[in-house]
Amino acid sequence: MIRPPLLLDENIPYGLQGALRQRGWDAVHVKDIGMRSASDPEVLEAGIRSNRVILTYNIGDFSRLDDMLRRTNRRHPGILVSIERSIGDLVERLEAFDFSQVHSSFRHL
Repeated sequence: MIRPPLLLDENIPYGLQGALRQRGWDAVHVKDIGMRSASDPEVLEAGIRSNRVILTYNIGDFSRLDDMLRRTNRRHPGILVSIERSIGDLVERLEAFDFSQVHSSFRHL
């Protein structure tokens, strides 16, 4: 199973990082890289620079950012969006998710 490195947006529960790491994931929360209160474009750029798939609850803004990148033919590691869920549910969904087609795409978890 493919487990790409993840960048967890500020609105994702902080405890998800630890839960994923216990299962062997490379997951980083924006709070741990000095990006607390960073704008969505800044989070996207951090994901691109670090080659990490972004996980966020912010469907609207990241959908628009993905559209902007597509219009300029710019690639990104991938954006996963979700409705608010428990940490356990997020872990379950991430472990079952097919990441083989996530590069430069906008997907619902």
